[in-house]
Parts: sequence; structure tokens; C-alpha cells
Amino acid sequence: MAPLFLFLLFQAGPLTGARDVQARLTADVRRGVEAWQANFPRWQQDAPQQLAQAYALAPMTWLHARTGDRRLLDWARQDIVFMARRQKLVHGFHVSAFIDTYRYLRDAGVLQGEDQQAVEAIIHRTLADQMDFADWGAHNRSVVLATGYYKACQAMPAHPDARKWRAWADSLMSESWQRWSVEDAAMYQSFWLYHMLEGAEASGRMDEFLRSIPARFYFEQYSRLLTPIGLMPDFGDSEWYGLSEWYYAVMTKAASHYRDGRYLDHAIRFYETQATGTLSGSPLLCAGAALRWLDPDVTREPLRLTRSEEVLDDLVGKKIVFRNDRGRDSAYLLLNYRDEGAYGRYTRDHLDQVLAAYEEKPHHGHADENAILHFMDGQTLLLGDGGYRPLDDYFGGWRADVFHNKLVARQGWSMRGGVMDYLLQDKLYRRVETEKLHFARFGLLDYSRTRLKDEQLGYTGDRIVLFVPSTSMAVVVDSVRIERGGHKLFANVWHPENILRRGDGWVVSWPEKINWRTQTWQNSHNRDLLIQFLDRPGKVTGEKRISRRWGQSDAFYEYAWSRWFDGQWLTFVTVLQPHPAGAFRQEMLKAVEAVPSPDRRAMMLRFNVNGKPVVAALKLDRAIGLTNLRGRPQWDWQTGKLDYGPLTTDADFAFVQDADFGFMNATRLDLDGRTLFAMPVSSRIYQGPFPESVAEPRGKLPYYHAPVEQ
Repeated sequence: MAPLFLFLLFQAGPLTGARDVQARLTADVRRGVEAWQANFPRWQQDAPQQLAQAYALAPMTWLHARTGDRRLLDWARQDIVFMARRQKLVHGFHVSAFIDTYRYLRDAGVLQGEDQQAVEAIIHRTLADQMDFADWGAHNRSVVLATGYYKACQAMPAHPDARKWRAWADSLMSESWQRWSVEDAAMYQSFWLYHMLEGAEASGRMDEFLRSIPARFYFEQYSRLLTPIGLMPDFGDSEWYGLSEWYYAVMTKAASHYRDGRYLDHAIRFYETQATGTLSGSPLLCAGAALRWLDPDVTREPLRLTRSEEVLDDLVGKKIVFRNDRGRDSAYLLLNYRDEGAYGRYTRDHLDQVLAAYEEKPHHGHADENAILHFMDGQTLLLGDGGYRPLDDYFGGWRADVFHNKLVARQGWSMRGGVMDYLLQDKLYRRVETEKLHFARFGLLDYSRTRLKDEQLGYTGDRIVLFVPSTSMAVVVDSVRIERGGHKLFANVWHPENILRRGDGWVVSWPEKINWRTQTWQNSHNRDLLIQFLDRPGKVTGEKRISRRWGQSDAFYEYAWSRWFDGQWLTFVTVLQPHPAGAFRQEMLKAVEAVPSPDRRAMMLRFNVNGKPVVAALKLDRAIGLTNLRGRPQWDWQTGKLDYGPLTTDADFAFVQDADFGFMNATRLDLDGRTLFAMPVSSRIYQGPFPESVAEPRGKLPYYHAPVEQ
């Protein structure tokens, strides 16, 4: 059974501002530490392992600082002394909270003599025990260790080992300090940032850290990743709904320091959804930290997340969220194209040398490049990430590419047996490189194109996403160019988890629940999802019940295998249509028409938006038209233009609806023989040593959106 904090929120009233938050945090922390204290006598007898955990102790002192309640000091002193006398070591993740408690009690004059010596002794033993485990790098475990040493220096500056602690802390923190984390995981990034803040505070460098570009970047990234229902998406090693309470602590700190009401709004919305019931463990610690860091004079400002956007960049974050504006019922589609990255090499090499993380990019990041990790609509989760892994199963492969909603490739193919079984045989991480080509909003639809290059398997794959805000429909086009020929298998894999209906090339699904270790999050059933494959000639469709996300799950896929030759093109087209639960109709299968060119180097899509037809043009081979062999421009309208039914253009992407059109990277666009847009002929496009040899040299415009002039 799920713990109380996974059930519906208990609210005494809406949180309208920082002072309401302060009152709520005070009440919740008080209730949590009272529950801890009520259980403490039983744990002394029946569960001594609980006593190595100090997450409830520091909130007692932080609450005392706000309220002056003497009982809290007495409880904290009693508990920490008992733990120090009974335990050999403090749990590694709890050292910082343990030291915070020690320092507060000592400074308050309630921890003295032999009791103080006993607490100092266990701190010393714990820190000494950790020194044979220099788990360094720009990731969470390194900064957790560093923060413990910093806090020990702060609390006991005259200790004989204080200089060693400081040197150890500086070493462990060095790869993270004012640098990017190498972890692409929702759970671990917030845990990392929390301890970065704690370490910065303990070492007297909080202002310096909060002035850094990476710190502000992560606060912005986290705020913009918030889902409509007030939770963070699940990406990388993480758990949907669980173990992400560190966000409301760090966002509260950001709100107070920058006096940014948007960050406070994020913290409040997240806290209202996440922190329910009687808090314990890390949720209690984070609520206490939020109470400690909260500035009650900050004014809450609504965090308006109403449209699709890049979150935040195409170098470090490499995420795109597609949204519409329906409040808590809004659609939310997260595309993650984050690769291993071209930074943090020192850390990544070290992690590869010491970690048995065979299926992930260093570190805690899944093989989810160009994957759709999260899709929800109407407060219903329709597609999700693969989650963490069973803690006793290092070879289950849940981080591997095949467990994500993405295009998967393998050398060879399954001569016997099922294709999914063949894909599951190879779960090792294979390094790929990704980059964004396009992202644009056109009102009628939003568009992205991201590229994955796999040198080992010899192909380049572009994932194109068209999202229609008015209907929450998404069309996903995967275009593959073979760079090095050979026997290869390409599979377009999706994880609907729970298939309700099926037909030729389509399924209707709804994940009934989301498993998280021994706990469960019950999914609402306001929407179902139609997953439909188009452009199916030469491909085979299949289903497979597999083990994924702590339970059994349905996979739906299509694949093509062949002896491929250099320069060949392959396309997959997937339509994702959320719709009211139980309201599937056969007519929905006709919502989108895909018309590929015979060589798969271009594609036309037809669909309706608001009852009016849309024609979308995709130039999948962006080299079409690069035919000028001397001088500049290298492109040429005459050889670059392609016909898409009524639409003729040399654009990489274009669309037309009767009164609206737009494009990416074009010189001209014609509709039914009428020119809607054309760059002027110009002799100033290129200044160089060779004459232009294009008959009508025209510049290209990167982006254009305008009404169709009548």
C-alpha cells in the first residue's frame, strides 16, 4: 500500500502567498517531528536501523528557530545523544543533517560535556569511514560527501582533522562548483542542487554560488519543467511522483534569494501536490529546509507555463516541452534529446572507470536521446519514462534505449524469435551525439526537429514533432539516413503500458497505475491515447508484454530490417491522439495522412485543425537544392523546390492553412501556383572570390509566419 503522502492532498486552505506557506510548513514540520518522536521509543527496541537516519533531527532545530518551542530542543538533544551512544556510524546521506543538529544544540547550550563528546565522536568516525570512498565528480554522491565535510569544518573548526576535512570537501566539490551536473535525472539533479546549496552555505560561499550561471540555469530549468498537475516529469534515473521533494526546498531558496515570485509559485504548487499526509524521511527534511530558507516577504507570482518552449537550451538541457493553455488539464509532452554531452570529461571518464552502469550515459542518465519521456493530457499520464530499476537487478536494462519511446537500432536482425526479444538482448549504452536543428511556434502548431548521430551503427536519425495545441495531437516523424551500409534493424518503439483496444497498426491505451518500487500512483482516467503508425509499407507491427517500471507493461512497435546501402532513407510516422476515455472512434484513424516521396527524402502530411485542412511539408534531406558547385549561395530554388500537392517550396519545413502559413529555412513558398512568399533576387548574398552561378540568387529566411494575403 502506498504511504500517506501519496494520497490526495490534505489542505487546511489554499496557499496564496509566502506567509501562508510559512504557516503550512510550520504545521507540517511540527506534525512530522511529533510523529517521529512518538515512534522513537519503539524504534529503540524494534528498528535500530532507523536510528542511523537523522532526517527528522535537523527539522526539529529549524522549527525551534521559528517557534521557540522548548520541547523541540529537548527531543533533538535526547535523540541525537541516544543515536550517538548506540550507533557506530551515521547514514552517509544523513551526515549533514546530523551535524546541523549537533551545531544548533551546542550553540543553544543544551549539548555539553560527555554528551557533546559522544556526538562529536560519531561524526568523526563517520567522516573517517567515508575517506576510502572518494566518489568524486559532478554528481550527487560527490557533493553529498563534500557537504558533510564542509559542515564538520564549520561546526568543529578546531578539530585536529578540520584541515583534512576542508581539503577533502574542496576536492569532492571541485567538479561541481559553478559547473554543470553530468546527471540527466529528475530525482538526482534536485538532490545534487540541494547539497550544492548546503555545501555553499557551510563553506561561506552561498552568494558566490547563487551568482553563478549554472545555479540560475538549473532553477530556471526546473521551474519550466513543471507539469500541469504540479509534479516534475520523470526522466533519467528517477521515480514518477516519488523522491523528488528536494525541488520544493531548492525552489524556495531560489525564491527567497532572487526575490522571484515565480520560483515561489513553483515551490508552492509542487509542495501542494507532493507533500501530503504526515511527512517523514527526506520529505520532512526538505519541508524543514524550505521553512528555514523561506522569506515570508516574497510575493507569489504565477508561473505561467502555457506554450511550448525549449527548456532551456540546446547545449546542456536539450529538452523541449510541448504544451497548451488549459490549466491543470493542459497537455504536456516532453522530448529529451540530451546526449552524454561534450563537457565534464574528467568526471565522465572517472565514472566509466569505477561504475557498473552498463546501460546509461554517465551518470544516472538513460539512453533516452530523442525520446518522448512524458505525455499527459487532462491530468492523465499517457506515456511515461522507464523509471529506475529493481535495486537487486543490475542487468535488467531499464535504462536502455529499448525501454523508451524512441527509435531503436541494432546491428543485424532477428533471424529466429521475436524482434523485441532480439532488441532486449543488447542493453549496453552506446554513445550517440544529438543536436537541435529547429524549434518554432506557429500558433496553429508547434514544431521541432532534433538529430541523433550514431557513429557505431552508421546512421543519422532526425525526430520531427508536430504538436497541435488546440487538440493535443502530436505527429512524430522519424527519418533515418544510412551513413554506413550493412545488416541493420530499426524499430519504432512505444510503451503504452496498458493496451485497451487494438487494430491494424494502432492501439488505444491508458496506464492504469504507475508503479514505484513497492508503491503505486493511481492514474486518473480522463483520457485514452490512440497510437497509430502511418507509412507502413515494408514494416512489421508487433506487441510484447515486457518487464518495465516495476511491473509488467505492454510495448507496441513497428520495425524494418534489411541489408541497407550507404545513402538510403527510411521513415516512420506515429500519430498520438489523446481523447476522452472510452470515446475512440474509427474516424480518428483518418485524422492524419502521410504521403512520403518514393525515395523517402521528403514527406507531406495532411490533417485538420479547427475543422480546416492543413498541408505540412517536410524536406527530410536538407541537402536537396545544394547544387551550386561554385560560389555562393550554394542552394538553388530551381533544384531545391519540392512539390507537396498544392504547396511548392524549398523550405526544410512549411505548412499552409487557408489563412495562415509558415516555414523554416526557405527562399520561396507557392500555393496553387501563387507565390505567398519570396525573397528578393540579390547580388549581396555572398562576397567572395568566385562569381555567383545561380540564375536568381536569393537569400534564405530562417523563420517566417504570416497570414495569407487575400
